[in-house]
Amino acid sequence: MGRVTQASRERETGSADRKFPRARGSRGKTAEEEERAAIREHELEASQVRVVLLSDQLLTREALKAAISSRGVAVLETAIPRGRQELKALARECEQFGAQVGLVVQEQFEPFLVRDAERLMQRGPDVHWMVLTSCLPGPYWGALLMAGADGVLPLDIGVDTLVSALPAIAEGEQVMDPADRALLRRHDVDERSVLERLASLSPREVEVLKQLARGRTVAELAVLQEVSEDTVRSHVRAILRKLKVSSQLAAVAEWNRASQGWPSSRSW
Repeated sequence: MGRVTQASRERETGSADRKFPRARGSRGKTAEEEERAAIREHELEASQVRVVLLSDQLLTREALKAAISSRGVAVLETAIPRGRQELKALARECEQFGAQVGLVVQEQFEPFLVRDAERLMQRGPDVHWMVLTSCLPGPYWGALLMAGADGVLPLDIGVDTLVSALPAIAEGEQVMDPADRALLRRHDVDERSVLERLASLSPREVEVLKQLARGRTVAELAVLQEVSEDTVRSHVRAILRKLKVSSQLAAVAEWNRASQGWPSSRSW
């Protein structure tokens, strides 16, 4: 999952086989020199792409901006807008900047981020949207695609691979494997209700559920959050009601189902 497709790789160099050319005796260049030349060619092409980078994590934004900017890409970075006025302001700024690609970075699973992504992609700047996430391929990826993302890629894809794919993304080409993309979108129909119920939880309820999923007890949560056990139990009851389940184990199972991806996803 998250593979850059053969077509997009071929676009970068004219032939997939020429991405890292072998040494040519007649020219006297080594394979390493040819590889460096190919990378420089990719960076030159990517330097024509203008990217708006969005994340709620300042350090993440700054680090990724520095990494792709060092390869010649023009980057506008900002936090993810949520209000109507913030979306309008970002749209104006992106238009002035000439943004072609929107990169949304989501480092961890948060149910409300699907709703935020949908609002951003449908009401925000008119760019090609890609989401970089540390979540494994599964319902969350499918929900992001259905929300309007042109593609979802793993956060650890590698800066060079990401930069080399930017020109294709800017032109609206698919950089996800078509079969994986179709599978994710098809399964989202079945999983959407789970994500919607999780998105209905308050921030405190999400935190309680996260801790329960990590094996914490109600007593441990009370100490951790500096509240009474009755308060924690009240949160748990609200979680069960909103998720329409009858036990903590069932609630944790719903969380894991949405956040951990499919069992086979690590091999995709």
